[in-house]
Amino acid sequence: MKQLTLKQCVVIIRVAALALLLVIISLFLFSFSVERRLAEDMWKQLGIDKVAGTNNIKESFYHNYLYLYGAKNAKKIAAGNRTAVARDLLTYTKQYVNGPEFKKAYEAYRNDSKPRTPELKTVRTKEQVQKEEIANMDKMIKETEDMMKNMTPDVQKGMQASLDKARKTRKEYENPNHKLWNILVESDMSENKYKEDRYKKEMERFEKTLPADPRELIKSRLTKLLQTTADVDYEAELKESYGKKVFVKQEFERKPAEWKMAFRAGKDVTETTRAFAEKWLSELK
Repeated sequence: MKQLTLKQCVVIIRVAALALLLVIISLFLFSFSVERRLAEDMWKQLGIDKVAGTNNIKESFYHNYLYLYGAKNAKKIAAGNRTAVARDLLTYTKQYVNGPEFKKAYEAYRNDSKPRTPELKTVRTKEQVQKEEIANMDKMIKETEDMMKNMTPDVQKGMQASLDKARKTRKEYENPNHKLWNILVESDMSENKYKEDRYKKEMERFEKTLPADPRELIKSRLTKLLQTTADVDYEAELKESYGKKVFVKQEFERKPAEWKMAFRAGKDVTETTRAFAEKWLSELK
């Protein structure tokens, strides 16, 4: 019987998990016998323990990418068991995602991922700006004068022009209506506005990526899955290129990763996954 390669098995599991990774389902729908079979059979077949596998599912939920490295026995799974393995993983994933352990972990992850409120500058008045700039100029002039004391006469002569210019600027700073004061005040305001606008965009992206209600994320992921895999050509030709298989048609090479994963998983697994996705998406609306 044809055996799966490690890469093929990982692809199968990634496609299956992608479909229903976020689905919430009541625990009573799954009997103890199913849970026991999954624990004793699926993980054993994959060659990865339940703790590591469950953690990979959790990380997959966060990042939309299944981490199942370490499944050392994956290539020993018979090709005819592809759909069964996918269904088992989907069943376990739904059960785990619905449990309190995952909910607690997701809430903590979401809180840690939330953009931090920016620290805004205290916008200075023109008078405050003038006072600070004069103090800075006085400090710079004093430091320059002290350095020049230890310089040779030739070097002092070369530095004198710069020192005279600084003293002239210092004198101009005594003008309360100096144009620089408005510029610096507006600069403080502009910097704060930039930070606020950036924070607003980050929060919008955060709420879309990790919504408080997982159902919204479920809908988005399932919809994307169905759209992406709607036109998979399971008969697409492959060729060898630099030691790996690539599609003969360049348009297929440009397809997103999910499309390619669906192709590699095969029609049985992908169509089974799509059926699950369609069913649960209809129930979430």
